[in-house]
Amino acid sequence: ATVVSRYEGVPLYSCIGVMFLRGEESLPYALIISSAAPYALQLSLCDLSWPLIFLLFALPSLSLLLALGYLSQNGPVITFQRIAPISAGVGWAMVWLASEKLYIEGLRGAQTISYAAYSLRTNLNWAIECGHSFNTPHCVNFLDENVTHSDSSRYPDNFWPAQQFNRYGVRGNSIPADNLTVAWEPNEWYLGSSKDYFSLGLPSFILLLSSCLMWTLVTFIITRLEDKVGWILSNLCLSIPAAVYFFVVVVMTFTTFHFGPSIQDFIPSDKVEIDPIDYWGDIKGLLRTSLVSVDYSTAFTGLILMATSKRTTGSNQMNVFYLLLFLMIPPLLLSIIRFGCEGHLSVLQPAYRYYPSTEEMFTLDVLPVCFATSPGGPVLSLLFYIAHFAYSSLAPIIVYLLLINQSITDQWPDAPRPLIVPAVIAAFAIPSLLLYMPMGTKIVTAFRYLSQSSILHLVVYFTVFFVYGWQRLEADLQSTVQTPSSLFAWLFSVTGPICTFLLFTFVPMLLCAHFTSVFDLLMTGSDVLRHIDLGIGQLVLAPQFISRFVGVLFMLAPSIIIVTAASLSLYRTYTTRLSMETLFEPTSSFFSHSTLTGQTQNKPHSLAYGFFNQILPNFDLRTAFTVVFIFEIVVWIVVIVLFGWNLFVLYIGRGSENANMYRSFVLLVFASLHAIALFEMRMARQRWDTSERLMIYIASATLETAMLNGYMWMFSSDHTWGMDIMPLLFALFVTIVRGLAIFTVVAVRAHISDVSRPTRTRDATEVYETQMRMREEEEDDSPIIFELAR
Repeated sequence: ATVVSRYEGVPLYSCIGVMFLRGEESLPYALIISSAAPYALQLSLCDLSWPLIFLLFALPSLSLLLALGYLSQNGPVITFQRIAPISAGVGWAMVWLASEKLYIEGLRGAQTISYAAYSLRTNLNWAIECGHSFNTPHCVNFLDENVTHSDSSRYPDNFWPAQQFNRYGVRGNSIPADNLTVAWEPNEWYLGSSKDYFSLGLPSFILLLSSCLMWTLVTFIITRLEDKVGWILSNLCLSIPAAVYFFVVVVMTFTTFHFGPSIQDFIPSDKVEIDPIDYWGDIKGLLRTSLVSVDYSTAFTGLILMATSKRTTGSNQMNVFYLLLFLMIPPLLLSIIRFGCEGHLSVLQPAYRYYPSTEEMFTLDVLPVCFATSPGGPVLSLLFYIAHFAYSSLAPIIVYLLLINQSITDQWPDAPRPLIVPAVIAAFAIPSLLLYMPMGTKIVTAFRYLSQSSILHLVVYFTVFFVYGWQRLEADLQSTVQTPSSLFAWLFSVTGPICTFLLFTFVPMLLCAHFTSVFDLLMTGSDVLRHIDLGIGQLVLAPQFISRFVGVLFMLAPSIIIVTAASLSLYRTYTTRLSMETLFEPTSSFFSHSTLTGQTQNKPHSLAYGFFNQILPNFDLRTAFTVVFIFEIVVWIVVIVLFGWNLFVLYIGRGSENANMYRSFVLLVFASLHAIALFEMRMARQRWDTSERLMIYIASATLETAMLNGYMWMFSSDHTWGMDIMPLLFALFVTIVRGLAIFTVVAVRAHISDVSRPTRTRDATEVYETQMRMREEEEDDSPIIFELAR
């Protein structure tokens, strides 16, 4: 039974406590939730519409990956090696992505510990008053009256006491004699000026001491308390911090909070185009909300597969509804804290502005000022920062380390396990000294942008949903899991119509919007190169082409890992003279769940095929397939024309608002895939006996529609003033038209599979004789082995 089944009949609010059970059985939930902690405050920085977006994306995504992990019961490396040899590198690409996130978590954790230490005072005047040794002559007291700033200079932004405390007091930047920059830049107090380059220096003693404490604690937990990790994550890193957040909300609601105007401000688009130093600073509105929701779900990062692999053999799937409930509690509490603090500061100092970019912009700037101007501020500050360190830093670091450790031990079981964890910790702790140097935030800024590309997410989605196949996954689940007992449970299950619809539409749309926002958000184009010039270019003191090469190499590292592993699999298949189809077929070891249950694989039920049989019994699928084939030829011609137009615009040298190399490359990829899909559709229409030929069309049409809708979502929602309706209407029209075509081909695919299934011995013999073309004079006493149907 699931973890919550023993509490059947208990009120829903009582089931929340199930998450915090002691022991190993709570570890899967703890792993998933704690891994999302770094994005919790980023979610609270978004509009309150995020719960709906998060549910629409996370419900199908988590269901899909939880189902795969339940069937595999292995971590991401072994899972993707087994579901298709061509995807053997996907798991290691996930490990690379987790390693990038683990590396930059060190600075967040060290700063949070230091802020907890600085809360051990009778007052927090370092956050609201100037006159300290770390303040410059341009510092302005928070409570000064008649403080204003103009749109041209934005002074005193970047010079408030809390901002100077972090820049000069905690991180140890040198205090210049006159630090008023010529051109104002947002969040310069944390990110540094775009004109400053990274240079080696003495690490901040405060951060160095905090880092030693943090890594010592992590090493002790991983090595000495390995059997208690589930309890530590569930209680010390999740339940206690959530209780502290709730306590802070209750106390400050009656003493401090004022839910009124917001002090958030965003940079005008023209200024962003000139100096896009921060990725998140370039994104606004619902687009920002949706992109953070993609990251926060942790669905495509391998962490869910790791959590599922910790479950014992024979246990049922996790309940995705309880998981979503637990994931949404901390962001809701942090949202209340943010809104209350913003309203409070807007009353005390109307000129105070902060520019939401990452978590640090709130926890190291707004929140200390809010605590400093509240009754009992030092106590609340101490409790919050201790709890927040456990939730947002300690828990993710432990989870990422567990993922890396499990991936290594799964791949090399004979490796000396006692030495793996210390070696991995040392590999991240020692280089993190660079983060604690005065300009260490530039490294974090660069790494955060380079790790934002959703190429890996799209590859995972494509591999699970199309290469392995959603209908094959459904058949596997039918053979291992009991049928949902209620209509409601079936509707929202991974094989139900709601999740299937969202997996075809909303989920790939947001993945493509995330992908597009990295490569094609700026209207003037060259997003990646400009961000790399401002990130890696300030770290690697080398000619521009070298720094760009290094930056692109880091950004495309997951893709390089995937392509390299796929090439090795292709080479092994060729040298062993196996069929190329085996590259896309799951290995026999992956079907161990069928062996354990002793059941045969059920035939998957197609919702589309069932609709045509029940609602339109006389509908001619062959004619409909012909219509779809002609329609897709027209679509292919349109893609070719757009590709040619992009190349022509680039050739004549017009502005990149109309065309750029990225869009041309994407159009070339889709034109090529569409041509292959048309060829396979033609062969399927002629022979009408191989349903697998249609999968390439279903996949390419789905991703083409998702990419177009991703652009439309970006154009319509990347605004502070609201939504632009016309792009949404166009996306809705495209989704309906293309969705009907995909729906029809899915039904045709199920129909071909159904009619080509041999049902009599004579039919099976004819199939064998037709395929093998045996001569009548030959005698063959060997047993006849053939595959009746896939």
